[in-house]
Order: sequence, then C-alpha cells, then structure tokens
Amino acid sequence: MAALIDAVQVLSKLGFYQTIFPWLLVTALMYGMFTRFKPFGDKSGTVNIIISSVIGLIFISFVKASLFLQNVLPFITAFIIMLLFLVMIFLFVGVKEETIGEAFQQPSLYYPLIIIFLVFTFIVIPQIFPELAIGANPELASQLNYTANQKPEDVIFQQSLGIIFSPKVVGLSIMMLIFVFATYFITREQIN
Repeated sequence: MAALIDAVQVLSKLGFYQTIFPWLLVTALMYGMFTRFKPFGDKSGTVNIIISSVIGLIFISFVKASLFLQNVLPFITAFIIMLLFLVMIFLFVGVKEETIGEAFQQPSLYYPLIIIFLVFTFIVIPQIFPELAIGANPELASQLNYTANQKPEDVIFQQSLGIIFSPKVVGLSIMMLIFVFATYFITREQIN
C-alpha cells in the first residue's frame, strides 16, 4: 500500500494533478462535445482534436481554473459513486434497467442534480478564492480565527461548512424541499 501512496505523491510532485490530468479531462470533454454536436461539420475529426487540445492548454494556463477543477472533482466523483451504488441497490432488489433509465430521463431529476452541483461549487469556491473574503476585509482574519500557521483556504472552508450545516440553514433547506415536493405532487398531471 505504501508503494501506491508513494506513486501518487511522485505524480503530485511532478505536477500531473495540476497540468496533465486537468488537460486530459478538459480535452476529452471538449472532444466529446465537438464529436456529439458537430459544430465544425461531419468530417472534422482532426479539427475537433486540435481545438479540444488548444482549449485544454488554455484551461490549464489559468491556475485558478485548474485549482477549481482539482477541488470540485472529488465531490463530483463521490456523488457519481453514490449514484452508482444507488442504481446497484435498485438492480439488486429487482428493478429493471429500463425503469431506472426512464427515471433518469425525467426532467424532475435534473433540478436536484443542479442544486447538488451548486452546493459543491459554493463549498469549493471559498477554498480557491480565500482572498475574496480576507483580502477585501483584512479584519476578517481575526474574526475567522486565521493565524499565520493556517491556510486561509482551510479556515474559510471550515466557516463555509459551519454556515451550510448550521441548524437554521439545514432546517430551512428541509422545509423548502418539503414545499417543493408538495408543490410538485399537487400540481403535476395525473397519468392514467
């Protein structure tokens, strides 16, 4: 196990997580989108590859964009793993694959996914841009219990989690979800 941890640390020191992996991800995503939507025509495979690679290189040239991707990917990965486990549980209980596929195509599923992505984004942004809070108001450093041996990202991350998971915010969120689902179930059309 130590060899795997050492390999990950070596890759991290070489800059793979800051440059190579974000470039590969952005290039692959852009190539997939270009191949799917064909903005440059049907026979534009080489053009798609070149433009995707250039967009990937431009993306990694912005340090904050690469940091954002590095911080948001663990949340997205954990969310995808939870979805896969949920699908596996439904398959284990006997729900057919077609039924699960139809459920994921319902528009009512898109809004919770967007909300979850926005929550992940709001958790990650203070880690990437701590200077927005401390740089604009230096007196916040003492209010946030920021000392010289702490990273401002860690302090602001702890403060953000404290705000998001405070009892008032969690209670209000649960109440809003109840209202959203109640409104949906009251106003939806009945299918016979």
